[in-house]
Amino acid sequence: MDINATLLTHLATGAGAASILRAVRPNVVALAQSFFEARTDISRLQTAQNVAEEILLKNDLRDLIEIRDIVAKQELHRQIRYGKQQDHTAHTVYLYFLGLWLYDNLPQIASAVQITCGSKEYAERDNYFLLQWTYASLLHDIGYAFHNLEPETTKDRQLMDSVFSWTWIKKQYPSMSKDAEEVLRRAHQSWSSKYSGLMPSGTAAYAQNSQEDVLRRLAAAPWLGEIFPEFQGQDLFDVLDETCSLRKYAFEVARDGYGGKGPCVDHAVASGLFLLQYTSFWYWIIQQIEITASVNVYEEITGGFNYDRQNIVSDFIPACRAVAFHNIQPQNKTSESIIPKLTLSEAPITFLAILCDELQRWDRSPAGWMHLDQYRLFSKSALESRNIEILCNGPREDPRVLFLIGKNRRRQKFAEQFRKTLEKRLPDYSKILLIGTRIGST
Repeated sequence: MDINATLLTHLATGAGAASILRAVRPNVVALAQSFFEARTDISRLQTAQNVAEEILLKNDLRDLIEIRDIVAKQELHRQIRYGKQQDHTAHTVYLYFLGLWLYDNLPQIASAVQITCGSKEYAERDNYFLLQWTYASLLHDIGYAFHNLEPETTKDRQLMDSVFSWTWIKKQYPSMSKDAEEVLRRAHQSWSSKYSGLMPSGTAAYAQNSQEDVLRRLAAAPWLGEIFPEFQGQDLFDVLDETCSLRKYAFEVARDGYGGKGPCVDHAVASGLFLLQYTSFWYWIIQQIEITASVNVYEEITGGFNYDRQNIVSDFIPACRAVAFHNIQPQNKTSESIIPKLTLSEAPITFLAILCDELQRWDRSPAGWMHLDQYRLFSKSALESRNIEILCNGPREDPRVLFLIGKNRRRQKFAEQFRKTLEKRLPDYSKILLIGTRIGST
Protein backbone atom coordinates (compact mmCIF):
# COMPACT_ATOMS: atom_id res chain seq x y z
CA MET A 1 0.00 0.00 0.00
CA ASP A 2 1.12 3.55 -0.81
CA ILE A 3 2.66 5.03 2.37
CA ASN A 4 0.35 8.06 2.34
CA ALA A 5 -2.68 5.76 2.20
CA THR A 6 -1.27 3.78 5.14
CA LEU A 7 -0.78 6.91 7.24
CA LEU A 8 -4.23 8.28 6.39
CA THR A 9 -5.95 4.97 7.14
CA HIS A 10 -4.27 4.85 10.54
CA LEU A 11 -5.31 8.41 11.32
CA ALA A 12 -8.92 7.62 10.37
CA THR A 13 -9.28 4.17 11.97
CA GLY A 14 -6.26 3.39 14.14
CA ALA A 15 -6.21 2.93 17.90
CA GLY A 16 -3.97 4.64 20.45
CA ALA A 17 -2.88 8.24 20.05
CA ALA A 18 -4.57 8.47 16.63
CA SER A 19 -7.96 7.71 18.17
CA ILE A 20 -7.45 10.37 20.85
CA LEU A 21 -6.49 12.97 18.26
CA ARG A 22 -9.48 12.40 15.99
CA ALA A 23 -11.86 12.27 18.99
CA VAL A 24 -10.76 15.76 20.03
CA ARG A 25 -10.20 17.19 16.53
CA PRO A 26 -12.45 15.13 14.21
CA ASN A 27 -11.88 17.45 11.24
CA VAL A 28 -8.24 16.40 11.10
CA VAL A 29 -9.04 13.31 8.99
CA ALA A 30 -10.70 15.25 6.16
CA LEU A 31 -7.99 17.91 6.29
CA ALA A 32 -5.29 15.24 6.12
CA GLN A 33 -6.98 13.65 3.13
CA SER A 34 -6.97 17.00 1.31
CA PHE A 35 -3.30 17.39 2.17
CA PHE A 36 -2.35 13.96 0.82
CA GLU A 37 -4.38 14.58 -2.35
CA ALA A 38 -2.81 17.99 -3.08
CA ARG A 39 -0.84 18.02 -6.33
CA THR A 40 0.55 21.54 -6.61
CA ASP A 41 3.18 22.94 -4.26
CA ILE A 42 0.97 25.86 -3.22
CA SER A 43 -1.99 23.57 -2.46
CA ARG A 44 0.22 21.22 -0.48
CA LEU A 45 1.59 24.14 1.52
CA GLN A 46 -1.85 25.58 2.29
CA THR A 47 -3.42 22.23 3.19
CA ALA A 48 -0.39 21.48 5.37
CA GLN A 49 -1.08 24.67 7.30
CA ASN A 50 -4.75 23.69 7.66
CA VAL A 51 -3.76 20.32 9.13
CA ALA A 52 -1.16 21.87 11.45
CA GLU A 53 -3.61 24.46 12.75
CA GLU A 54 -6.21 21.79 13.54
CA ILE A 55 -3.65 19.74 15.50
CA LEU A 56 -2.25 22.79 17.31
CA LEU A 57 -5.75 23.65 18.53
CA LYS A 58 -5.75 20.49 20.65
CA ASN A 59 -3.27 22.07 23.08
CA ASP A 60 -4.17 25.77 22.77
CA LEU A 61 -1.24 26.42 20.43
CA ARG A 62 -3.05 28.05 17.53
CA ASP A 63 -0.94 31.21 17.75
CA LEU A 64 2.07 29.20 16.58
CA ILE A 65 0.48 28.75 13.15
CA GLU A 66 1.51 32.36 12.48
CA ILE A 67 5.11 31.39 13.18
CA ARG A 68 4.80 28.49 10.73
CA ASP A 69 3.43 31.01 8.22
CA ILE A 70 6.71 32.92 8.34
CA VAL A 71 8.67 29.84 7.29
CA ALA A 72 6.05 29.04 4.63
CA LYS A 73 6.43 32.49 3.08
CA GLN A 74 10.21 32.20 3.13
CA GLU A 75 9.87 28.91 1.27
CA LEU A 76 7.77 30.58 -1.43
CA HIS A 77 10.28 33.42 -1.73
CA ARG A 78 13.20 30.93 -1.83
CA GLN A 79 14.79 32.76 1.09
CA ILE A 80 15.86 29.72 3.11
CA ARG A 81 19.51 29.21 2.24
CA TYR A 82 19.64 25.45 2.55
CA GLY A 83 21.25 23.26 -0.08
CA LYS A 84 18.95 20.23 0.03
CA GLN A 85 15.34 21.12 0.79
CA GLN A 86 13.18 24.13 1.48
CA ASP A 87 9.70 22.60 1.75
CA HIS A 88 9.59 22.41 5.54
CA THR A 89 5.91 23.34 5.91
CA ALA A 90 4.63 20.21 4.16
CA HIS A 91 7.54 18.07 5.33
CA THR A 92 6.71 18.54 9.01
CA VAL A 93 3.08 17.45 8.45
CA TYR A 94 4.16 14.27 6.65
CA LEU A 95 6.60 13.77 9.50
CA TYR A 96 3.86 14.18 12.12
CA PHE A 97 1.72 11.44 10.59
CA LEU A 98 4.70 9.12 10.13
CA GLY A 99 5.66 9.48 13.80
CA LEU A 100 2.06 8.95 14.88
CA TRP A 101 1.93 5.69 12.91
CA LEU A 102 5.27 4.48 14.33
CA TYR A 103 4.25 5.31 17.90
CA ASP A 104 0.93 3.48 17.66
CA ASN A 105 2.39 0.45 15.87
CA LEU A 106 5.64 -0.09 17.75
CA PRO A 107 5.16 -0.97 21.43
CA GLN A 108 8.87 -0.33 22.01
CA ILE A 109 8.35 3.39 21.34
CA ALA A 110 5.18 3.63 23.44
CA SER A 111 6.91 1.83 26.33
CA ALA A 112 9.90 4.17 26.20
CA VAL A 113 7.59 7.20 26.21
CA GLN A 114 5.64 5.73 29.12
CA ILE A 115 8.81 5.47 31.20
CA THR A 116 9.70 9.06 30.32
CA CYS A 117 6.33 10.53 31.27
CA GLY A 118 6.03 8.36 34.38
CA SER A 119 2.38 7.45 33.90
CA LYS A 120 0.85 3.98 34.05
CA GLU A 121 -2.33 5.13 32.31
CA TYR A 122 -2.32 4.57 28.55
CA ALA A 123 -4.53 7.58 27.80
CA GLU A 124 -2.30 9.89 29.83
CA ARG A 125 0.78 8.50 28.09
CA ASP A 126 -0.79 8.97 24.65
CA ASN A 127 -1.83 12.55 25.41
CA TYR A 128 1.69 13.25 26.66
CA PHE A 129 3.05 11.87 23.40
CA LEU A 130 0.69 13.96 21.27
CA LEU A 131 1.88 17.19 22.90
CA GLN A 132 5.54 16.20 22.73
CA TRP A 133 5.19 15.11 19.13
CA THR A 134 3.39 18.30 18.09
CA TYR A 135 6.46 20.25 19.15
CA ALA A 136 9.01 17.74 17.86
CA SER A 137 7.41 17.48 14.41
CA LEU A 138 5.08 20.32 13.39
CA LEU A 139 7.15 22.99 15.15
CA HIS A 140 10.66 21.65 14.83
CA ASP A 141 11.60 23.70 11.75
CA ILE A 142 10.33 27.16 12.72
CA GLY A 143 13.94 28.09 13.50
CA TYR A 144 14.54 28.44 9.77
CA ALA A 145 13.20 31.97 10.28
CA PHE A 146 16.66 32.71 11.74
CA HIS A 147 18.69 30.72 9.21
CA ASN A 148 19.04 33.58 6.73
CA LEU A 149 20.10 36.86 8.38
CA GLU A 150 20.15 38.92 5.18
CA PRO A 151 18.07 42.14 4.91
CA GLU A 152 15.34 40.34 2.95
CA THR A 153 14.26 38.49 6.12
CA THR A 154 14.38 41.45 8.53
CA LYS A 155 10.59 41.89 8.55
CA ASP A 156 10.12 38.21 9.34
CA ARG A 157 12.47 38.46 12.30
CA GLN A 158 10.68 41.60 13.46
CA LEU A 159 7.48 39.56 13.58
CA MET A 160 9.24 36.81 15.55
CA ASP A 161 10.51 39.43 18.00
CA SER A 162 7.02 40.93 18.33
CA VAL A 163 5.55 37.86 20.05
CA PHE A 164 6.45 39.45 23.39
CA SER A 165 4.52 42.64 22.61
CA TRP A 166 1.08 43.74 23.77
CA THR A 167 -0.01 44.01 20.14
CA TRP A 168 0.72 40.32 19.61
CA ILE A 169 -1.00 39.25 22.82
CA LYS A 170 -4.14 41.25 22.11
CA LYS A 171 -4.33 39.79 18.60
CA GLN A 172 -4.69 36.32 20.12
CA TYR A 173 -7.95 37.40 21.82
CA PRO A 174 -10.05 39.17 19.16
CA SER A 175 -13.28 39.05 21.19
CA MET A 176 -12.31 39.14 24.87
CA SER A 177 -14.25 41.10 27.47
CA LYS A 178 -13.06 44.47 28.74
CA ASP A 179 -12.28 42.97 32.15
CA ALA A 180 -10.15 40.24 30.60
CA GLU A 181 -8.34 42.74 28.37
CA GLU A 182 -7.49 44.96 31.34
CA VAL A 183 -6.18 42.05 33.40
CA LEU A 184 -4.13 40.77 30.48
CA ARG A 185 -2.75 44.24 29.80
CA ARG A 186 -1.65 44.69 33.41
CA ALA A 187 0.07 41.31 33.40
CA HIS A 188 1.97 42.20 30.24
CA GLN A 189 2.93 45.62 31.63
CA SER A 190 4.32 43.88 34.70
CA TRP A 191 6.37 41.53 32.52
CA SER A 192 7.60 44.40 30.37
CA SER A 193 8.71 46.52 33.32
CA LYS A 194 10.58 43.61 34.89
CA TYR A 195 12.12 41.80 31.95
CA SER A 196 12.03 43.57 28.59
CA GLY A 197 15.08 45.62 29.56
CA LEU A 198 16.98 42.46 30.48
CA MET A 199 16.58 40.94 27.02
CA PRO A 200 19.29 41.29 24.35
CA SER A 201 18.32 43.20 21.22
CA GLY A 202 15.73 41.49 19.03
CA THR A 203 16.86 39.20 16.23
CA ALA A 204 15.84 41.78 13.59
CA ALA A 205 18.68 44.00 14.84
CA TYR A 206 21.33 41.52 13.73
CA ALA A 207 22.86 41.32 10.28
CA GLN A 208 24.88 38.62 8.55
CA ASN A 209 27.60 36.95 10.63
CA SER A 210 25.68 37.66 13.85
CA GLN A 211 24.67 34.05 14.43
CA GLU A 212 26.07 33.93 17.96
CA ASP A 213 24.13 37.07 18.92
CA VAL A 214 20.91 35.48 17.64
CA LEU A 215 21.53 32.42 19.81
CA ARG A 216 22.10 34.58 22.89
CA ARG A 217 18.84 36.42 22.27
CA LEU A 218 16.88 33.18 21.83
CA ALA A 219 18.42 31.68 24.98
CA ALA A 220 17.37 34.59 27.21
CA ALA A 221 14.36 34.00 29.48
CA PRO A 222 15.07 35.74 32.82
CA TRP A 223 11.40 35.35 33.89
CA LEU A 224 11.78 31.57 34.08
CA GLY A 225 13.74 31.99 37.31
CA GLU A 226 10.71 33.66 38.88
CA ILE A 227 8.48 30.71 37.98
CA PHE A 228 11.11 28.18 39.10
CA PRO A 229 13.80 29.49 41.49
CA GLU A 230 16.12 26.62 40.52
CA PHE A 231 16.47 28.24 37.08
CA GLN A 232 17.49 31.62 38.49
CA GLY A 233 20.51 32.97 36.60
CA GLN A 234 20.37 30.28 33.92
CA ASP A 235 19.71 30.72 30.23
CA LEU A 236 17.71 28.26 28.14
CA PHE A 237 20.79 26.33 27.04
CA ASP A 238 21.33 25.49 30.73
CA VAL A 239 17.67 24.53 31.15
CA LEU A 240 17.58 22.25 28.12
CA ASP A 241 20.94 20.56 28.66
CA GLU A 242 22.94 20.31 31.88
CA THR A 243 25.98 18.92 30.04
CA CYS A 244 26.58 22.09 27.96
CA SER A 245 26.90 19.95 24.81
CA LEU A 246 23.97 21.66 23.09
CA ARG A 247 25.52 25.08 23.71
CA LYS A 248 28.89 23.91 22.37
CA TYR A 249 27.27 22.39 19.30
CA ALA A 250 25.15 25.47 18.55
CA PHE A 251 28.08 27.86 18.80
CA GLU A 252 30.31 25.54 16.76
CA VAL A 253 27.73 25.67 13.96
CA ALA A 254 27.33 29.44 14.41
CA ARG A 255 31.09 29.89 13.92
CA ASP A 256 31.93 27.23 11.34
CA GLY A 257 28.69 25.79 9.97
CA TYR A 258 28.18 22.10 9.28
CA GLY A 259 31.57 20.49 8.80
CA GLY A 260 33.19 23.88 8.27
CA LYS A 261 30.96 24.93 5.36
CA GLY A 262 30.21 28.41 6.66
CA PRO A 263 28.51 29.90 9.73
CA CYS A 264 24.76 29.58 10.25
CA VAL A 265 22.16 29.32 12.99
CA ASP A 266 21.21 25.68 13.46
CA HIS A 267 17.47 25.74 12.82
CA ALA A 268 16.76 22.94 15.31
CA VAL A 269 18.51 24.67 18.20
CA ALA A 270 16.86 27.96 17.26
CA SER A 271 13.46 26.26 17.17
CA GLY A 272 13.90 24.65 20.58
CA LEU A 273 15.12 27.85 22.22
CA PHE A 274 12.40 30.02 20.70
CA LEU A 275 9.61 27.61 21.59
CA LEU A 276 10.70 27.36 25.23
CA GLN A 277 11.22 31.12 25.43
CA TYR A 278 7.76 31.81 24.02
CA THR A 279 5.96 29.07 25.96
CA SER A 280 7.49 30.09 29.29
CA PHE A 281 6.63 33.75 28.56
CA TRP A 282 2.96 32.82 28.24
CA TYR A 283 3.09 30.75 31.41
CA TRP A 284 4.54 33.73 33.30
CA ILE A 285 1.67 35.90 32.02
CA ILE A 286 -0.94 33.31 32.97
CA GLN A 287 0.59 32.86 36.45
CA GLN A 288 0.17 36.59 37.07
CA ILE A 289 -3.44 36.47 35.91
CA GLU A 290 -4.20 33.53 38.19
CA ILE A 291 -3.00 35.57 41.17
CA THR A 292 -4.80 38.81 40.34
CA ALA A 293 -7.95 37.96 38.33
CA SER A 294 -11.34 36.50 39.14
CA VAL A 295 -12.07 32.88 38.33
CA ASN A 296 -14.30 33.89 35.42
CA VAL A 297 -11.66 36.11 33.84
CA TYR A 298 -9.00 33.45 34.35
CA GLU A 299 -11.21 30.86 32.63
CA GLU A 300 -11.93 33.25 29.78
CA ILE A 301 -8.25 33.88 29.13
CA THR A 302 -7.11 30.27 29.47
CA GLY A 303 -10.09 28.80 27.64
CA GLY A 304 -10.28 26.05 30.23
CA PHE A 305 -6.84 24.68 29.33
CA ASN A 306 -4.47 23.51 32.05
CA TYR A 307 -1.76 26.11 32.72
CA ASP A 308 -0.24 24.60 35.84
CA ARG A 309 3.36 25.80 36.05
CA GLN A 310 4.62 22.23 36.46
CA ASN A 311 3.69 21.64 32.82
CA ILE A 312 6.81 23.59 31.88
CA VAL A 313 9.06 21.01 33.56
CA SER A 314 7.04 17.88 32.84
CA ASP A 315 5.97 18.62 29.25
CA PHE A 316 7.46 21.66 27.56
CA ILE A 317 11.13 21.45 28.51
CA PRO A 318 11.32 17.81 27.28
CA ALA A 319 9.42 18.77 24.10
CA CYS A 320 11.73 21.70 23.36
CA ARG A 321 14.75 19.54 24.15
CA ALA A 322 13.64 17.05 21.49
CA VAL A 323 13.24 19.90 19.00
CA ALA A 324 16.68 21.36 19.77
CA PHE A 325 18.52 18.05 19.39
CA HIS A 326 16.80 16.74 16.26
CA ASN A 327 19.39 18.05 13.77
CA ILE A 328 22.71 17.04 15.33
CA GLN A 329 25.05 16.48 12.38
CA PRO A 330 27.83 13.88 12.66
CA GLN A 331 30.36 15.96 10.69
CA ASN A 332 30.59 18.41 13.59
CA LYS A 333 33.05 17.56 16.33
CA THR A 334 30.73 18.29 19.26
CA SER A 335 28.28 15.69 17.93
CA GLU A 336 30.63 12.91 19.08
CA SER A 337 29.48 13.37 22.67
CA ILE A 338 25.80 13.83 21.77
CA ILE A 339 24.83 11.18 19.21
CA PRO A 340 25.55 8.14 21.46
CA LYS A 341 22.96 9.49 23.93
CA LEU A 342 20.18 9.85 21.35
CA THR A 343 18.75 6.40 21.96
CA LEU A 344 15.18 5.16 22.16
CA SER A 345 15.52 4.42 25.87
CA GLU A 346 17.17 7.72 26.87
CA ALA A 347 15.45 10.17 24.51
CA PRO A 348 12.46 8.52 22.79
CA ILE A 349 10.89 11.66 21.32
CA THR A 350 14.22 12.95 19.99
CA PHE A 351 14.97 9.47 18.61
CA LEU A 352 11.63 9.41 16.80
CA ALA A 353 12.09 12.96 15.48
CA ILE A 354 15.46 12.13 13.94
CA LEU A 355 14.21 8.85 12.50
CA CYS A 356 11.16 10.44 10.86
CA ASP A 357 13.15 13.45 9.68
CA GLU A 358 15.48 11.17 7.73
CA LEU A 359 12.78 8.84 6.40
CA GLN A 360 10.41 11.54 5.16
CA ARG A 361 11.87 12.20 1.74
CA TRP A 362 8.93 11.22 -0.44
CA ASP A 363 6.76 13.81 -2.22
CA ARG A 364 9.33 16.51 -1.45
CA SER A 365 9.95 19.43 -3.76
CA PRO A 366 13.60 19.66 -4.92
CA ALA A 367 13.83 23.29 -3.84
CA GLY A 368 17.41 23.34 -2.57
CA TRP A 369 20.11 24.52 -4.97
CA MET A 370 21.98 21.18 -4.75
CA HIS A 371 18.99 19.44 -6.35
CA LEU A 372 17.96 22.24 -8.71
CA ASP A 373 21.40 22.35 -10.31
CA GLN A 374 21.12 18.64 -11.13
CA TYR A 375 17.37 18.22 -11.46
CA ARG A 376 17.54 15.61 -14.26
CA LEU A 377 19.73 13.35 -12.16
CA PHE A 378 17.73 13.99 -9.00
CA SER A 379 14.42 13.16 -10.68
CA LYS A 380 15.55 9.59 -11.43
CA SER A 381 15.85 8.73 -7.75
CA ALA A 382 13.19 11.06 -6.32
CA LEU A 383 10.63 9.25 -4.19
CA GLU A 384 6.87 9.54 -4.46
CA SER A 385 4.45 8.04 -1.95
CA ARG A 386 3.60 5.20 -4.34
CA ASN A 387 7.26 4.15 -4.29
CA ILE A 388 7.20 3.43 -0.54
CA GLU A 389 5.41 0.90 1.62
CA ILE A 390 5.56 0.74 5.40
CA LEU A 391 4.42 -2.20 7.50
CA CYS A 392 5.08 -4.11 10.72
CA ASN A 393 6.58 -7.59 10.90
CA GLY A 394 7.56 -9.93 13.72
CA PRO A 395 6.20 -10.87 17.16
CA ARG A 396 3.52 -8.64 18.71
CA GLU A 397 5.68 -7.69 21.71
CA ASP A 398 8.81 -6.86 19.67
CA PRO A 399 7.95 -6.09 16.01
CA ARG A 400 10.08 -4.36 13.41
CA VAL A 401 8.95 -1.80 10.89
CA LEU A 402 9.77 -2.55 7.27
CA PHE A 403 10.34 0.60 5.23
CA LEU A 404 10.28 -0.66 1.65
CA ILE A 405 11.35 1.39 -1.36
CA GLY A 406 10.36 0.58 -4.95
CA LYS A 407 13.26 -1.20 -6.59
CA ASN A 408 15.27 0.26 -9.43
CA ARG A 409 18.99 0.86 -9.69
CA ARG A 410 18.99 4.42 -8.39
CA ARG A 411 16.48 3.77 -5.63
CA GLN A 412 18.56 0.81 -4.49
CA LYS A 413 21.34 3.33 -3.88
CA PHE A 414 18.80 5.55 -2.12
CA ALA A 415 18.02 2.73 0.31
CA GLU A 416 21.73 2.31 1.00
CA GLN A 417 22.03 6.06 1.56
CA PHE A 418 19.15 5.92 4.06
CA ARG A 419 20.96 3.22 6.02
CA LYS A 420 24.32 4.98 6.04
CA THR A 421 22.85 8.30 7.14
CA LEU A 422 20.81 6.72 9.92
CA GLU A 423 23.78 4.68 11.14
CA LYS A 424 25.71 7.93 11.60
CA ARG A 425 22.92 9.95 13.17
CA LEU A 426 20.96 7.25 15.01
CA PRO A 427 23.10 4.15 15.55
CA ASP A 428 20.31 2.13 17.24
CA TYR A 429 17.67 2.69 14.56
CA SER A 430 17.90 -0.90 13.22
CA LYS A 431 16.53 -2.25 16.51
CA ILE A 432 13.07 -1.10 15.43
CA LEU A 433 13.26 -0.42 11.68
CA LEU A 434 14.66 -2.15 8.60
CA ILE A 435 15.06 -0.48 5.20
CA GLY A 436 14.68 -2.59 2.09
CA THR A 437 13.42 -2.63 -1.49
CA ARG A 438 10.26 -4.10 -2.98
CA ILE A 439 10.96 -6.68 -5.66
CA GLY A 440 9.06 -6.07 -8.86
CA SER A 441 7.94 -2.56 -7.91
CA THR A 442 8.79 0.79 -9.46
